Amino acid sequence: MRRFLAWSVFICITLGLYANKTVMAESMPVSITVNGKSAVRTIPPLFYGQNIEWTSSGDGLWDVQGNKPVAGVTKLLAPLHIGLIRFPGGSLTNCYHWEWGIGAKNDRKPNLVWFSAQPLASNGVWTLKNGHSSPSLYGFDEHMRFVHDVGAKGALITVNATYFPGSPIWGGSPQEAAAWVAYANANVNGPDVKIGTDYRGVNYYTSRYWARLRAKNGHPAPYKCLYWEIGNEVNDIGQGAGVTGKEYAERVHQYAVAMHAVDPSVKIGAVLGFEWLKDILTVAGRDIGFLIYHFYGPGSDMQGATFWSNGSRTVNLTAPGGPCQLVFLASGTPAEGVWPNLRVTVDDKVAANLSVSADQKKGEVHNYFVPLNLPAGDHKLTFGFTNDLMTKTEDRNLFVAGVSLQKADGSRVPIELLSPTAEMRLLASEPESFDARFGEIDQAIHAYAPALSKKIQVFVTEFNAMYGMTDISAKSLLELKSALMVDGILQRALMEPRCTETNYWCLNSWYFQILHPGSDGAFMTSSGDIYRIFEPLAHGKTLQTEVRCLNFPQEPGASSNPLPVVSAVAVRDGARIAVNVVNYDPVSSASVSVSLSGLHIVKALNGLACTAESMDASNTQEHPNDVRVEPLVVTVSEGRAKFMLPAHSAGTIALTVRR
Repeated sequence: MRRFLAWSVFICITLGLYANKTVMAESMPVSITVNGKSAVRTIPPLFYGQNIEWTSSGDGLWDVQGNKPVAGVTKLLAPLHIGLIRFPGGSLTNCYHWEWGIGAKNDRKPNLVWFSAQPLASNGVWTLKNGHSSPSLYGFDEHMRFVHDVGAKGALITVNATYFPGSPIWGGSPQEAAAWVAYANANVNGPDVKIGTDYRGVNYYTSRYWARLRAKNGHPAPYKCLYWEIGNEVNDIGQGAGVTGKEYAERVHQYAVAMHAVDPSVKIGAVLGFEWLKDILTVAGRDIGFLIYHFYGPGSDMQGATFWSNGSRTVNLTAPGGPCQLVFLASGTPAEGVWPNLRVTVDDKVAANLSVSADQKKGEVHNYFVPLNLPAGDHKLTFGFTNDLMTKTEDRNLFVAGVSLQKADGSRVPIELLSPTAEMRLLASEPESFDARFGEIDQAIHAYAPALSKKIQVFVTEFNAMYGMTDISAKSLLELKSALMVDGILQRALMEPRCTETNYWCLNSWYFQILHPGSDGAFMTSSGDIYRIFEPLAHGKTLQTEVRCLNFPQEPGASSNPLPVVSAVAVRDGARIAVNVVNYDPVSSASVSVSLSGLHIVKALNGLACTAESMDASNTQEHPNDVRVEPLVVTVSEGRAKFMLPAHSAGTIALTVRR
């Protein structure tokens, strides 16, 4: 059992008060015990990071004419204690040439855009746009100005580490990365390190050349960027051009040698790719300072189901009696000429195996029909993906956008694939999955690079909720329920000694948003409000915390451990303890009682809650405060701090304590 579970969640099925109950109570009792003297670790100064992309003038957050963040952005971001802001993107890094985005705007070369979220027909999907280019108006110098203006501690730079022999203009090189380090960190009159010409025939001169160009562009002093990633998600077939773990590890070594030659103080990060850990640690372990971990969940639409690998979902089907049809709205991606297979069973009997040939990459989505003749009443419907395949160039996947029952008269009734409780259970389980991965990382480091155990850290440079790739399903990213999962991830990450940084994806990209500039001024999204209530947890030491609460109802046939409805984390900073609590229950408020072990509560300061009328609420231009941060009234009695946390909400309270 992982460290966080042992310390943070006391499963309460053994307590008579909670046994055999579900999450349907009007107000459920929650007891939280914080061990005030059992520090787990000090919160790293870079812990709360963010992401921004170079396209669209920094995702619309950069005022090109004024050379500053757009109105309202600095005011909203400055209080969030941002550590590092990652640049120039995620997937967009894999065809980005940083040197095309510096100097006079009119002299800059447009950069290529690889991935873009553009609507195709009525189905907005991520698409590969070969050759599409965009003006490089938000470059490295603008990024460093943005970092300074919003009060972040620094920048995390992701260099282009892809290698496309057939399209060399897309790929990067160690020399290009070393030149970027020189532009960022070299002294104008410092040592002149030769960088040289790369495999594409591009001459990157010497470190002093780039330092003097930086000075010419208006910044004589080095930026002192310490943290550099070698590529983005290169373990993904498309983004890494099909490299193996060993090939990537050797590439990391080559990049690190070139970059350290310019500035030995920079810290290099490698994409861990769990199947690659042995190669990375044995080949490039001594070159790196941190591993890069990305986490997205739940990997499933709430309206449909996204299958990246073989799997199934079971739901209830209420039949009217007699002939009817199931209608699956679906699409897929093929591999080796074979489309994904959609297997459908009703009451454990196979009803259909369908080849889903609507091309998701082209934005196609088709109806697939399954004729049935069922007695009236409830039936067990299971549908799923059975023929997953990934090659070096292709990845077979299945996307089910929705399921409905078509009656004999032609009318259709949508089938509920996830109830509100099931949705919240799914989101609440994701922090547990996130945390479990750290166990695998620890094991790999101790097995393959034990001498480096204390050196290697983990940077979570991207994390968020993730649903389908259509505009309809992706809008769930903006909703309060997704923000609660973000809170849960931050809770788990705070308890992981090896986790040094967590970068939310993204400040403002597609439906991934902390804030939105807006025509009437910038406003916070649901996830932005979560970061607001984490302000009291910006500094200090995390503490062991136990939670006694109700559990989510177990899914039929599930073998997993019971999942608590409430999670919490506590941080001590001198005489103050801050406690962050998430109530995932979609219906019931939580009557929370917090006690301290080893310390006494002197007084409680009123806290803050991120809440809304509905777990599906989100902030928009027209309604920027449907999800809001409001006061949380806290009282102290009999040595306990007590407060009421609404359903589907997160809150943070602060306590003044003494021995």
